[in-house]
Amino acid sequence: MASYLWVRGQTWFFQLRPPSDLKPFLGSTPFRVRLLVQTRREASRCARHLAGLAERWFSEMRYRGFTKLRVHSDEGDETWTDQDHLESQAATRGRFMEVLLAEVQRINRKAEEWETLNRIKKTASPDDAEAASEKQNKIFDSVTEGWNGFAKEFLQDYETVFADMQSKSHSLRRTAQKLDDLNENYRDDFYDWKEKVSKISAEARASETAKNLANEVNTGALSELQTALKNNAEIQSRLLYEGPLLSECLNVFLDAKTEQLPSDSREPAYFEHRLNAFISIVGDKKIAAYNISDLGLLAQRLQYLPKRHSVASEWRDKTLLQVIEENSARQNKGRCLSEVTVRVNYIGKIKTTFRWLCSEYKVKYPFAYDNVLIPTHLASSIERSSLDADKLNVLFRECVNNVEKKRPEDVWLPLLAYLTGARLAELVELRLTDIKRYHGEDIVDLTTRVEDDEGVEENRRVKNRESRRKFALHRKLRELGFIDWVEGQRQAGHKFLFPDLRRAKRPSHAASKRFQRLFKKKLGWEPEFVFHSLRHSFKDWTRSLNVSERTIAIQAGHALDGVALNYGSKKLRPDEFKLLASLPLQEGVDLGVFEGKPFPRPSTPPVRSVPPVDPGLRSLSPKDHGRSAELVFRSEKLIANKHEAMDGNELDIRKLRQDLGMTQRFFAETFGFSCGVVRDWEQGRGRPGRSAQARLLAIMRAPERMTVSGNGWHDRMPE
Repeated sequence: MASYLWVRGQTWFFQLRPPSDLKPFLGSTPFRVRLLVQTRREASRCARHLAGLAERWFSEMRYRGFTKLRVHSDEGDETWTDQDHLESQAATRGRFMEVLLAEVQRINRKAEEWETLNRIKKTASPDDAEAASEKQNKIFDSVTEGWNGFAKEFLQDYETVFADMQSKSHSLRRTAQKLDDLNENYRDDFYDWKEKVSKISAEARASETAKNLANEVNTGALSELQTALKNNAEIQSRLLYEGPLLSECLNVFLDAKTEQLPSDSREPAYFEHRLNAFISIVGDKKIAAYNISDLGLLAQRLQYLPKRHSVASEWRDKTLLQVIEENSARQNKGRCLSEVTVRVNYIGKIKTTFRWLCSEYKVKYPFAYDNVLIPTHLASSIERSSLDADKLNVLFRECVNNVEKKRPEDVWLPLLAYLTGARLAELVELRLTDIKRYHGEDIVDLTTRVEDDEGVEENRRVKNRESRRKFALHRKLRELGFIDWVEGQRQAGHKFLFPDLRRAKRPSHAASKRFQRLFKKKLGWEPEFVFHSLRHSFKDWTRSLNVSERTIAIQAGHALDGVALNYGSKKLRPDEFKLLASLPLQEGVDLGVFEGKPFPRPSTPPVRSVPPVDPGLRSLSPKDHGRSAELVFRSEKLIANKHEAMDGNELDIRKLRQDLGMTQRFFAETFGFSCGVVRDWEQGRGRPGRSAQARLLAIMRAPERMTVSGNGWHDRMPE
């Protein structure tokens, strides 16, 4: 045990004897301080720190010249009594003990903060753990911050000592004056008094020299202290910096996010919407001036925000705050955001943004290690359920009902999702080159790089690292004719497995909406059953057959949890491909409805414009001259039905589109409208404006002359 550390019962003490050369100023009694710790390790660490500070103070006393001074009583100076000496020692010791006790209290507080951060780091995310480590470094640096104050107090004590010495010097001068007066009155004792005066003068000169030396040392110390205080002021100013306003630096984050992601990614716009909502509700502040209560206020206000506030016609022309205020005042409120949406899609995105901005502008993160108070009555999220055998049979019968009129994706996607466990987005984005033979089984390979529309090779877009995998196709798919249909798609020259979905700006989103309408409106199922339920059904099916959890996770693209599962191959082995491809079907599931059915109609490439039509084609059948002649044929039929006489208020856009034999999306792409606008017109949620009315009337009269170019739509006259 160190000589400056000892224990009495369960209490630890720090004890240190003054150095021998400083005992005239500090006395010989040891300094003793109680340590606010429990263990020997903590006591040893705290004692070493106090010993270091004490040694720095002793060194500073030596540097300032204390050891060069002499206590007057040691040299026989009757004006400096023992009581003066003891009082000087007590004052100096008292100041040193106060500083030691204050340092013990400060170390104890910092140690508590350090241990709290250690516990947080064990369960925090990598970003939070890094922030905790940075804060621990700051705590370590701050442990020595008290030295400036310590030095300042020391200099005050030092100045007091010199003031006492100066007072002694004045007292000596007054004594010399009195001796001079006595010399006038007692000339007989002149030589004796002269000797005494010389002695006193020598002492006065020595005292004056010591005072000058102390003043020089004091001046240097004050200069150093002023420099330290100036540096502290700069550091304090830097610590108080709170960064720019959120609205001013928002685009910096969005630009960085845009550079990180593909050019067509919607995530920057997604972040921008969330951050603008945050500014609208909480206000625009400096990024480090926000606090955790601001996130609580955001959650409190978002509990009244309708789910479809951005698309529903009743909210379309209102600001976010107006929508919240109006909906909160209603007795029958619209369906609002769920607790998961508020916590993850709003608060989570805002925290991500602030972590990046605070790191970029070197300011403190305002939301560290605090929980946001989420309103307890926020709607709970819908828990998705798997489809049982009865529901699977209903779905598959609907897929093959009038199969010759259905789109290929409407037939194959539910079956693929159930038999493979793949995500909808993964299946929608499949390319024909992804479907291969491997060890005698049909598989899908998502590990390769792909080419974009311009032929430039790029990384495949997948949800996460585990999604970049190879997964097995069940042998039943080959028996039902899926693989033959894939070969037909290859021979037709298609690049994607479902090229019709590529017409949508967001193919997977369009497919999800389509199946959502099927499940909810046509089949009448509850909201807990969605396309993703087929992925749950795959997991239940394979688990019922005692397939290992590792095999199921890799097939579905999930992470392997635990050290044991992460040992060995991270991909499916050949035996696992064979196992998954040959699993017996779930009891009660009937895939016989697919047998003997004709393949879905072949996919057709998207058409975005209508070329000029030769007037001579008007008398020919549309089957002989393609889409342009068909539009001419249908336009003549419309004119015969006198649709051209309708004004903008009487336009029946649904009938116009159906008479042209177009889907909503094909109609919108052909004539330069937004698909959502066309849908709103047909459902009565909006009316076309003047320019749109003119365009629609022109389409009625001559659809073959209306086209879309890069600069918009125009009436193309035949040459």
